[in-house]
This record gives sequence, C-alpha cells and structure tokens, in this order.
Amino acid sequence: MGRRGRRLSRAIHWLRWAHVLVGLQAAAALVVYALSGFAATWNARPGAEEPQRRSETRSYAPREGESDVALAKRLHAELALPLTAPPEDWVVKRDAAGVLTFRVYSPNGMQHVSVPEPGVVVVEDARVDLATFLLHIHAHVVSWPVHDTDWRLVLWSVYNEVSMLALLGLAVSGIAMWLATRPLAPLPIAGFVLGCASCLWLVWGSW
Repeated sequence: MGRRGRRLSRAIHWLRWAHVLVGLQAAAALVVYALSGFAATWNARPGAEEPQRRSETRSYAPREGESDVALAKRLHAELALPLTAPPEDWVVKRDAAGVLTFRVYSPNGMQHVSVPEPGVVVVEDARVDLATFLLHIHAHVVSWPVHDTDWRLVLWSVYNEVSMLALLGLAVSGIAMWLATRPLAPLPIAGFVLGCASCLWLVWGSW
C-alpha cells in the first residue's frame, strides 16, 4: 500500500469513527423523531381522543395594589407549572365577568389559569397523551431570546438543535465513506437515487 493508500485508509477510519460518534449523539433524538412520526399518524385518525381536562383550585396571598400582569407572573412562579414560560403581558386578560385569566403552553398541553376571586386561583390542565407530548418536543427548538425558564426544556431544545446538525453530519460522512470505498456499488447508488428522487417528488408536489 502506497502513501496515497495509507492516507485514504486513515481518512476512512476517522470518517467511520465520526459517523459512529455523531450517530450515537443523535440516537435519542432519532428515536423521538420516529415515535413522533407514528404519533402524528395515529392522532390524525378519525375518532382520536381529545386531551383529558382536569381542574384544581388553590389559594394564594393577595397583595394590595398588585397589577394583573404582576399577579399573573407571580402565580405562574408559585404554581410551578411544569415546562412553561411566564405568561406574556398580552395574554393576561379579564373576561366579560371580570375574572382575571391567562394561558400558558408547554409540550404537555395547555393550562388555563383564572382568579375568580381574590385569594383563589383555578388551574385547568388539558394534559396531552405521551404520543402527542413526543410530537410536541420533536418540534421544540431554541428561540431567541430564550423564553423557556424550565432548564429541562432548555437543555432539550439545545440538544434538539445539535441533533439536527448531527443528522447532517451523518449524511455527509455516509456519502463520503460511500465515495471513498465503493462508489460504483449498485445498491448504494440505487438507495441514493431513490432517496433524492423521493425528496424531489415531495418538494415538487408541495410547491
């Protein structure tokens, strides 16, 4: 084996290691992506169940002179609603009966908070099932500025972004190893052509 052959062998060796490491990094995300795809198909069927709704009444300590927005943000912190960000100012409203209300969303579903009277807060939780939860976190990415305050959701969002880049790395390293080893093998060529043709057909049909 000449110098060129040794260089090629070394390059293929490192490409394989990079392919394996990138694949392992994105493995959890790939499982979530696959399950969320099945979930989207399953939930789209006729007669799919609506999220289960449950209501809970709690108490809080009123503060004199506190604005509606300040109260809503304080209640969000005291209630510790999981995987949710504090409500935006424009979300905090009063309904026709004068009841203070606001909504917050998370991959778990929507939570509606109302204050029917001072010192009383009602939390209505429309909790989604596990399949819909996976579908939601599949699409959850980092938005700037970062509004998520739950560190678990922030970490998942960052991991999701990195995993998308990892998928690109898998594709690039896979093509590079194919071209460096067996570029004329019929099975890889057929798979590559079929994949590209399917993608072009889908994009062209949706344009």
